[in-house]
Amino acid sequence: MDEISAIIKNKGELSSYKYVMLLGASVVLLAIVVCFILMPVWQKHIFLEKEYKLYEERIRALESYAIQHRSYETEYVAKQGEYVRLRERLPLENQGQDYLGQLQQLARGQGVALAVARNSEPAKKLKGLTSIVLDVRTQESYGSVKRFLETLEKEGPYVIDKIKVEGNNEGLVNVSARIMIYSSK
Repeated sequence: MDEISAIIKNKGELSSYKYVMLLGASVVLLAIVVCFILMPVWQKHIFLEKEYKLYEERIRALESYAIQHRSYETEYVAKQGEYVRLRERLPLENQGQDYLGQLQQLARGQGVALAVARNSEPAKKLKGLTSIVLDVRTQESYGSVKRFLETLEKEGPYVIDKIKVEGNNEGLVNVSARIMIYSSK
């Protein structure tokens, strides 16, 4: 009986040893299975984090683009008003107006006699507009010339391109000016 109880006793020790080994193997196997299951999930998590950061960068870029676009739009609206005002000042070419005669009449209305008023260059066509260049010279009082030039800028299609004034604002001044006229087709 001693032998049987020793075998049973050894068997009990073996079974607890087997139990510990089986438990250890189960834990290792469970860890391996969890790693195989969690590894793809972890990689997917990392991938999604990178995608999220990429989309955040794109959103920031689009927001800055929208802000820039709004500033361009505001600038465009402001310039559009200037364009409309300029376009209203341009006469149609087929009206056949005598620009030199109009210029002389405008000068006389301000008390200025133009000594020279001539078309100095042939008309040039550029992007739907025709430009005409007139050279004018006069010797008049400073106040009269100043009123004439101010009126010239306000009235009609005249744009002062270059101007040269000699003298002072107390007496007579010599004025040479290059005036551009733009007409649309």
